[in-house]
Amino acid sequence: MITQQQLQTIGFSLEEAAVYHTLLHRGEMGLQAIARATDQKRTTLYPYIQSLTEKGVVAMFVKGKRTLYVASSPERLLQQMNEKRYLLEAMLPQIAELLQTTGGNQSVVLYSTASELKAGIEDLVLSGDPVQELLTIEGDIPNMYKMGIQFWKQLLVEKKRRGIESRALVADDEKPEFILYDHPVKLRVTSQLRQFQICLYIKRDKLLLFTPSQGTGIRFINSTVSSSFRLLFESLWKKGREVNFLEVGA
Repeated sequence: MITQQQLQTIGFSLEEAAVYHTLLHRGEMGLQAIARATDQKRTTLYPYIQSLTEKGVVAMFVKGKRTLYVASSPERLLQQMNEKRYLLEAMLPQIAELLQTTGGNQSVVLYSTASELKAGIEDLVLSGDPVQELLTIEGDIPNMYKMGIQFWKQLLVEKKRRGIESRALVADDEKPEFILYDHPVKLRVTSQLRQFQICLYIKRDKLLLFTPSQGTGIRFINSTVSSSFRLLFESLWKKGREVNFLEVGA
């Protein structure tokens, strides 16, 4: 039986999963009926319906004077996911060529599944000397949370145990307690990261960019690239507002 959690794993948001799961099991429904069944407000439901329609997994039709919605086969979603993966794979040789410099350890790695991405995050965060500072820009925290709260909890416990120092930047309209509760980290918030949908992790010459909503990402090991993004981080850090993590977790 298909669950909402499984739908979230393949890229649906919490609200999209609830809508698609309902339509999948109940058949054609109007907007008001979907709102009641998913315990969502009708006024805020339409963007999720529209998103599912654009993904090709929900179809809209008119019956009499009513506008109804019905679940469609996820084949179009699979096609879109494959297209993104093929695009990333096609980009890799060009990226690798652009990153070529004389000497040094360099690599580019594509994470095309959530499990690969989690392993990559864990490797970057926990590898190397603990005194190497970890810099992170946490974008789209709700979808980070959906990647698996237990994964993040275990990662932070191990990070804390090893004494890894870190600084984190988040948007000032996010809820950083999802990630930072009971974890000593220097935190700043900034309005410049509102609507920021990717995460950026930097540790020495390693850089990881990933999109929580899709569970995909790219890791670079290149001092030039990491240094450039470090400058970006420091610029945002200077403009950010400091937050005490104990205050956040209270």
